Amino acid sequence: MTNLDLSKAYGLIYTVLLLFAYYIGRYVVLKSILETFRICIDRVDDALKDNNVSEEEFVKIWNDCYIRLKSLLPPKTQK
Repeated sequence: MTNLDLSKAYGLIYTVLLLFAYYIGRYVVLKSILETFRICIDRVDDALKDNNVSEEEFVKIWNDCYIRLKSLLPPKTQK
């Protein structure tokens, strides 16, 4: 009979679980950013279609969406 070395199996399972958790985390963050982007685009689209929205209100909606989306993106790095 052969002895099974479970430490290698546990190391492999641990590595696979870490990779799985990493990619699930990246997916959740990206999904959140895309959802925020979709909401902002919908708000801007509704403001463009509505004839009762003044230019100042549209600029406020646009700037709010721009600031919200810019805050979700990672900061630029110096090269």
